[in-house]
This record gives sequence, C-alpha cells and structure tokens, in this order.
Amino acid sequence: MTLKENIQDIYSLSPMQKGMLLNHAVDPTSAAYTEQFDFRIGGEVEPERMQWALNKLSARHDILRTVFSYRKTDEPRQVVLKSRPPEFTVLDLRDAGSVEMAEAAVEAFKTEQRGRGFDLSGEVLVRGALLQLADGAWSFVFTFHHILLDGWSLAPLFQELFGYYDNWTLGAPDTAAPPAQPYADYIRWLQQQDEARAAAYWQDYLEGYEKAAVLPTLSGAEGAYAHATHVFQLPASITAELSTFAKERGLTVNTVFQTAWGVVLQKYNYTRDVVFGNVVSGRPAELPGIENMVGLFINTQPLRIRSTAEDTFAALCAKVHQASFASFPYEYYPLYEIQSSAKLKNNLLHHIVAFENYPLAEQLRDLSTGREGGIRIEAVHVFEQTNYDFHIVVNPGAEVVVNFTYNANRYSQDVMEGLQRSLLTVLEAALAEPEQRVDLLPAAAAADRARVLEDWNGSAHPALPERSVHEVFRDVAAKFSAKIALKWNDQTYTYRELDAWSDRVALHLQEQGLSASDAVGLLLPRCPEMVAGMLGILKIGASFVPLDMANSAERLQYMIEDAGLRVVCTRSDLTAHLPQGQISVAVDQLPPSAAEQTQLAELPAQADRQAYLMYTSGSSGQPKGCKITHRNILRLVFGPDFVDFGPEQVILQTGSPAFDASTFEVWGALLHGGTLVLVGEEDLLEAERLQAALHKHAVRTMWLTSPLFNRFCEENPAMFATLETLVVGGDALSVRHIRRAQEHAPHLRVVNGYGPTENTTFSTTHLVTAQDLERERIPIGKPLAHSTVYIVDQGLQLLPPGAIGEICVGGDGVGLGYLNKPEQTAKQFLPDPFAEGGRMYRTGDLGRWLPDGTVDYIGRTDFQVKIRGYRVELGEIERALEKLPQIKEVTVQIKELGQDKQLCAYYTSEAEVEIAEWRKLLAAKLPPYMIPSFFVRLETMPLTVNGKIDAGALPDPMLFRSESRAPSRAQNEMEQKITDICAAVLGVPSDSIGLDDHFFEIGINSLNMIAINNRLKAELQRNIPLTAMFEHTSVALLADYLNSDDTAAKEAEAAKQQEQEISKSRGVLVKSKALMRRLEEEE
Repeated sequence: MTLKENIQDIYSLSPMQKGMLLNHAVDPTSAAYTEQFDFRIGGEVEPERMQWALNKLSARHDILRTVFSYRKTDEPRQVVLKSRPPEFTVLDLRDAGSVEMAEAAVEAFKTEQRGRGFDLSGEVLVRGALLQLADGAWSFVFTFHHILLDGWSLAPLFQELFGYYDNWTLGAPDTAAPPAQPYADYIRWLQQQDEARAAAYWQDYLEGYEKAAVLPTLSGAEGAYAHATHVFQLPASITAELSTFAKERGLTVNTVFQTAWGVVLQKYNYTRDVVFGNVVSGRPAELPGIENMVGLFINTQPLRIRSTAEDTFAALCAKVHQASFASFPYEYYPLYEIQSSAKLKNNLLHHIVAFENYPLAEQLRDLSTGREGGIRIEAVHVFEQTNYDFHIVVNPGAEVVVNFTYNANRYSQDVMEGLQRSLLTVLEAALAEPEQRVDLLPAAAAADRARVLEDWNGSAHPALPERSVHEVFRDVAAKFSAKIALKWNDQTYTYRELDAWSDRVALHLQEQGLSASDAVGLLLPRCPEMVAGMLGILKIGASFVPLDMANSAERLQYMIEDAGLRVVCTRSDLTAHLPQGQISVAVDQLPPSAAEQTQLAELPAQADRQAYLMYTSGSSGQPKGCKITHRNILRLVFGPDFVDFGPEQVILQTGSPAFDASTFEVWGALLHGGTLVLVGEEDLLEAERLQAALHKHAVRTMWLTSPLFNRFCEENPAMFATLETLVVGGDALSVRHIRRAQEHAPHLRVVNGYGPTENTTFSTTHLVTAQDLERERIPIGKPLAHSTVYIVDQGLQLLPPGAIGEICVGGDGVGLGYLNKPEQTAKQFLPDPFAEGGRMYRTGDLGRWLPDGTVDYIGRTDFQVKIRGYRVELGEIERALEKLPQIKEVTVQIKELGQDKQLCAYYTSEAEVEIAEWRKLLAAKLPPYMIPSFFVRLETMPLTVNGKIDAGALPDPMLFRSESRAPSRAQNEMEQKITDICAAVLGVPSDSIGLDDHFFEIGINSLNMIAINNRLKAELQRNIPLTAMFEHTSVALLADYLNSDDTAAKEAEAAKQQEQEISKSRGVLVKSKALMRRLEEEE
C-alpha cells in the first residue's frame, strides 16, 4: 500500500498541539510531553489478547493513528492514517534473579521508553509493552505523546482498552466497534471561532502586566531536565473549610485554590499582580458529543491574580471567579498568540497549574475486569513531564492531593517543601478569616518564622554598655594613654593627647553657651581636628553634624538652618566655606596639651542620647538628617566579629566624615585602643599612593566603596597584599574584581558590608567565600550582633526563606528618625512587630533569605524603572554586563533622549570592544528591552567624594557614542533573503523590517517561526536548526550566524541526524497533491 492510500484525513492542529509541536521542532530529542502509565496487574495476562485490545483501540480512535507534518509546510497539519498498529513489546523478567531486580528492569525499560521520545512526523505516537515480573505479576506500560491525548480522555480510553481485553475470545470473529467521534470535529469547530475578538480580550486582560512571577531557583541552575515530584495532601480541616467556603460563596474549589496559590506567588515576588498558567478543559459545551470525544482539548491560559491593598481574600476570590467566567468563551485561543501580544512575550509564564476534576488515578484503579479468572489492576504509576520546569497538579476529592512536578536541576526539594508550607499557611489563614485583607495574610509557616526569628536572628550576645561613646573613649584613653591613637602623615597623637585636645574643644564650646541639647556642625575633612572635634562635641553631651566639604553653598546653608547649628567646628583655613556670619570654632587653634589638665563636668550616662546627625539624600530633593545615638554607635563596634576590633587593630579612614562608613572607621579603632590612620584626599584616589600609605602605616583593615575598589583592582590588584581585612560596600560587589584581588593577596579577607545610614553603617556583613565566587553571587550576609533583619511583604508580614521582600532592620542600630520630618519618620521607623519594645527601619531594599541564613540583595523597591512599558531593575542589567569579556567597570543609567527613555551603559574596558559581540552575548541572557541602547566607553568612572559613582558627571550618550549606528536595512545578500522571507510570512513590506528589529517585536511568534525556518532551508538549501532563530533574534544576528564559518559543519551534522529521522518516517502527509509530491521526495 502506498503512502497516499493510507491517508484517512488531514486537518489543522489545536492551539495546545501547536505549542507542543514547536517544542518538539526546537528540540526533537526532548522528552517533554512524553507521558507514561504503568499498570501493575495481578492475575494471568495473555500478551496476544492485550495486543489485540490495543490494536482494537487504535482502530476505533483516529487520534491514536495520527502523525504530524511540519517540516516542509508553512502550516503544520495532522494526518490520520487508515491503518498503523501501535508498537507492542513483550518481556519476560521472571529470570531476573529476584523481585527487586525485576522491578529495576521494569524501571530501566520505562526510562528507556521515555528517553526514546517520539518522532512526531514519522511514527505512531502510542506504544504498549507487557512485562512479566513473576507468576501472576505483570506491568503494562502505556507510553504516548501528550500531543494526542489529555487527562480527561484517558479514563474512558483505558476503560475501553481493558473492556476489549475482557471481551476478547481467541478465534472468535472480530466484530468491529463503531468509529469514535473524530477529533477533527473539534478542529473544525475551532476554525469557526472569532480569533480577532479573542485576541483583543487577552490583550486587554494582560494590559499593564510587566514583571513575571518567579520562584526561588538553585544558584547557577543548569543542565538537562531532572524529573522530580513532591506530593502532599491538604489536611482534612483545610479540605473541609475549602469545600464549605466555596459552596457558601458560590465558587469552585478550583477558584479558591488558584486564588490562594496566586497569593503565595504575590508574597514570594513582592507584588500584588501575578500571572501563572492555568490548564483549562477546552471542551466547548456547544459541540455535540464533546464529552465522549478523545483527543487533546486542554489549553493553557494565563490566569492573573491581581489585588489591591484593601482587597480581602473573599473579595479576591470573587474577582478571580468573575475573570475566569469572562475568559471562558476565549479559552480556545492559543497561548503562543497570547504571548506574542503580551509585553513579556515568552517570559509571561514560568509554571502552570492543572486542576484535575477527573479522578483519573481512582478510576484507573477500578479497571479490574469482571470475568472470572480475569485481571486485577493493583496499582497505577503515572509519569508526565511538561515543557515547564515546575507545574502543579491538584487532584480534588474527599482528599485533595497536590503534586509539585519540577526540574531538580533548577529547583530544590527544600523550595518545594517551603512552597507547601506557605500554601497551607495562606489557605489556613484565609479560610479561617476570609474577610482578612490579603496584605495581612501570612506566608511564613510556624517553622519558617522560628527559623528566621530564632535561628537567624536570635543569637545571644553580651549586653551593650549603658554608656556614652565619650565615656568609653575616656576609659580607653586612660588604659592606653601612651599608645598612638591617630596617625596623620608623619604626625602621631597618643590617646592622652587626643583626650586632652578634645577636652579643650569641649570647654571652648561650653564657653560659647552650648550644652547637651545642642547640635554642633563639623566642617572638616579627614584630619586630626575632625576627631578632636567629634570627641569635644560629644563630651558636652551635644551631637555633631558632619558637613560635607563638597556641598554647594545652598545645600550647606540648608543643612545649617535645618539642624539649627549655632556653632560649626572647622579649621582656620576653612572658615571661608561657611555662610557669612556663621559662628565657628577653629579646632586647630586649640592645640592638644597633655600638661594642661582641664576638668569637664561629668554628664549622666545616656546611651540613647543623639550622638550625631548625618544628612543623606532625600526623595524631596532636600537632604534629610538622620539622628544616630550613642547606643547605635556602640552596637556597631562592640560584638560584631567581621573585624577583629582590639588594641592591635590599625584602620585607615577612607570615608568622608559626612559618610556613615566613618563611624565604623573612627570608633572601631578609638573605642578599642587601636590606631586610626588618616591620609589626604590625594592619597586615597591614587592606587600607588594608597598602597604606599597602607604599607607605611601597617594598616590591617580598610573600607572602600565597591566602585572605588573595582577601580583599584584594575590599576593595581597587588596593593591590598599587606591588608588583613577589606570591607567593601555601598553597592553590589563585583565577583571578577574580588577574584583578581585575592589572586594577588590570597590571605585577604573581603567582607561585604551592607546597611543604610539609618541603621548606623552596617546592618549585615558577609565574609566572601570561594563558593560565593564560584556561583558569582555575593550575599550581604547575616545581621550584626544586637541587630535583626527581616524580609517582609507589602503588608509587613514576615516572609519565609526564598521569598523576595523588603529588607527591614531592627535592634540597637536603628536611629531615632529624621530631623524635622515626623511623617517620613513615622513611615520608615516603626515599632518592631517581631520584637516587643523594639524598633524597625524599612530600608526600601529588596532581598531574600538564602537557605544558609544569609540575605541575598535583589535591588531597590524604588529603583525599578520603566523602559518602553517594561519594568526593569538596573542592577540585574549591570550584573549581566559585569560578566562580559574585557569589561572593567560598568554602570547602567536611564537617559531621557527627546521623548524617550533609553538605557545607557557606561563602562571602562581593558581595550576597545566590539559592541555587536557584546549585544549577542547579552541577547542570550537578557530580553531585548533590557539591553542598553547606548554603550559609552570612559577612561575612568567618575566617583563622588564618598567613592560612589557620580551619575551627574556621566556624559550625554548622544555625544559620546562608542559604536556607529548599524544600518537599519539589509546590507548583504543573506540579510536581504532573511528580510524578504520574514516579510512574506508576516504579510508586510520588506522595507518595514529593520536589520536589528527583534523578531518577537515585529510579529514573529513561535509558530510562524517554523514557516520562516522552512522557507529559509528551502531558499538556501541548508539544514538550519529552528533553535538558531531563538538564539539569533534579528535579521542581522541570524545573517551573521548563517554566514559564519563553523555554521556549515553544524548544519551538516544536523542534516545527518534529520535524515536518519526521515528514513524512519512513514506517514508525513498533507492534503494537496503538490505537498504530497514534496513529502514523497522527503521519503
């Protein structure tokens, strides 16, 4: 019989089938969507009889004899063959040696069958196998591709199969069963639907959704799919409440579960708007006989769970129910079409949820035949794998079973268990109090709360002294009176001299009428007068206010007025910087004198008195003054173990007095009998001079901002060789630069120091490890002694490990608040809800707990920007750029050019680079909208006086382009051919397609990409893998790939493999005679 004679019917694919076919076309070796049922059967099974039943089943259902044609057609088709019996295998394992070995052989066979996959165009996509493990013990393995059947079809199909087996009599005439209603009826119904109306509905449904909801993944996750499952049952109490609540509110259990899962996703992503995949039955009620039809009807739709700050759980369930009802008429619409019009494109969904309203497993266990001496179905083992790394299957009933199926190379078992706890916690709280606001629902189970609050925040430490900073200093000065306290160039000051000098400053300030209730300005650079001024101010019970030397006159005036500074301590050579009429004290004209003994009135110890007021940038445009106490300072330098504070410690001050790192540097040295080294600005900004200072003064510990550290690493990584500890902070740390520094100084301890000014310099610290460098992600660490860290959601509810939320810090480092800003203070400084009597500061930073109890910094809640409607985190882009070859330093900024906002990358590099090559590398890691439009090469990165990148000093990218603009139209024959083919498939003029236009942004989607790929192969007479178009996503990139020297060899190998596939193909057919001729040639 010829191929033509074996054709019964040809028709289009359903939306779900098209998606699965695309997955197969991209990776023909993938086992995704291969499903397998293992029926454990007791009794005497007759192999010939089972094979006959399977053939009978195939003969009755067209879908079981269907193959798929797509290799040489623009529009894929499914082809029903008149006859093609399924493959059937019989194996006798009774001689395996033992029951255990026979079981192992069965598992090996099942794994081999799944790994073998299916050739969708060349073989029937159903296989049966009967394996005998022992007398009366059998395994019937049914393996098929999901493109044929959905779960709703399986129970009646298997009932029919075992019914045939039960009724078969060897040698009896074969009475043909009537043909089943064909799947083609459903396809024809699909073709009558209004796709334009459905497209408009889904586009409106997803309007404004800009950031995909994700789950915690393994660091550096990669490798092939590793199938794993985590199965659990909802507690009986939750199941009962779920059913009662759904019934009372006129909802389905499905809707309530989906809403609860959506809340979990919201909590884990610090958002009130999430989308995940929802598997719907897809069986239109208006199609006669649909309930008995066998095939793939299910479809995946985006399900959006969007709440407001005021929504209750009950109200949110009602919203989800209403939205699901509105979506029902359009549930047939293809997911790939929905994705193509969504802003997130293929990044829209990261997992799916399927609610199996058919109790398949229960039905299959009841399939035992009714004949005397017949077979018994004793157990059913199901294997299914989607193209998603994570999906949920819910089996309702008297007992609700939830199955998490996941890729173990991407997600850990700990994450699955944590998600289970969070889901149960949300369900329990929501069902107990449905009118509770969603924001106030907890996601952290009791075990997770205990882990965060007790294990990671509950370390016991000696109590801080109820003393002031100057009291502690006075005791240290008495103990180490002759020891050097300060080094300044070639000058040194002992503790006795510094104590006496600061006493004179204090007395002079008292003579000016200042007392404990006052604040005193400090307009001084890093110098001995700065330290003497700080101590002198504290000794009269007042607080000091560092005034940055780089401030503009206007900003300086604002700070002086805002803080109410009657007097400013400075040097005689700096008084001209002060506003006219400002009273000042020249500290340098009050020289230290150990011989002159002065007596200051002893003040009562007040650890909670304000010690200093430090100004930071404010969102209103005016700086805000943060009030820090003596207790706050003592907490920073007493108890933490990230630095060995003690009399042998030598710390170099690099921070400006107006930058909070100076608190760590000054008091970390002087309150422990150590030595504080001070050098001029010029010594801090030149690597050679700084290296000389480190060596000259035997510095053991230093702090640097991350950008300044990166610069020094590029210039002279050996400069840190004499240091013991380097604390780096102020920005994300660069793995590449830390590696470089430690290559030249293997003993160097690099500590990541994180914290806002409001929590006194450092909230968390982390000693960088080799493991951190290997996974290329450095956490910000664990809380300091006498401090706490919480990750909370938008309702300030504690979050479990792995969930992204706002970093809040508590403990003895939290300042008093902002000066003269009661509303902002009330918003940011809160009573600690997790520690009675404590206070907590909201940092505005996003982070998450890692499994080891360290915190991973994610970014800012307010640093996310919108580019072309997409929400973008600049830090994520910077991390990708840091991994590019040749790059040294980089920052990404938003620049407004005309009416548009553009991403601009400013960088320094070891040599000139090919930006086009960088773009290719970035395209593999980032979506198109996150790739900078401009790349500007700088000789050096501009830094502020505090060592941070000076964004205001970065040049206009239009004036400093580091690359010429690529031509917008095809410039060679290959580019022209690609452009013409894309235009023909899209139905648009060739000149409307730009050379660098991203395929997914000009209307190309995952389905018409197959057509473009097929036409390219025909035009160029080359075998081009479909994956090439996913990896090279513009005309220019694809042309470069096709013109490259090594592409031909890869294609030749691919062609060889495809030829082997084609040689097996016996049934790739289409309707038209012309297409038939092509397929015959293919054969």
